[in-house]
Amino acid sequence: MKTNIIVISLFFFLIGVVLGGGFIAYITTQAFHKTTDGDSYYYVDKLSQALKNYKSAQNSWPLLYYDKKLNQRIRFIEDVLVKIEKAPALRAFFKSNVSTNEIQSFVQELQKMTGIEEVKYVSKEDAYKIYAQLNKDNQELVKMVSPDILPASLDIYLNDRLIIDKLSLFIKGKNIVEEVVKTSSY
Repeated sequence: MKTNIIVISLFFFLIGVVLGGGFIAYITTQAFHKTTDGDSYYYVDKLSQALKNYKSAQNSWPLLYYDKKLNQRIRFIEDVLVKIEKAPALRAFFKSNVSTNEIQSFVQELQKMTGIEEVKYVSKEDAYKIYAQLNKDNQELVKMVSPDILPASLDIYLNDRLIIDKLSLFIKGKNIVEEVVKTSSY
């Protein structure tokens, strides 16, 4: 009885290989191409596209759900994308002679624009606290800097990532702004 089950199982396995082998080879090839495409996007910092390709490969070939390396990459990309989402898209540094009223007026102007989620003001004192925290292990650096030499700035968070270049140019064109920096790779 046990021998019959083994023979029957082997028979159906061989039929599956003969009839379904082409299909399995096709699916395996497609999954391979999707993971290699994902790798190429991964290495050129197009993480969203890499994530999409990796997940598509897993959907094409479910055995990839058990691939530790692929799953580590997926988790890494998801973590990075979450951090990018939470980071400000732009940071605008003000010239040293700008008044608080000018800054408040500019903040209100930005808040009225579509595509901007939030605008956070970072005073010179707050910038110093951030600097001191970042350099807490090197007190000599902290002692060399005072709040009055650090610029006040704005952290600008976006709802619409497509406006980042246009918004950056708009902000750079303001006479109260010294510099605009993209803080994340968008």
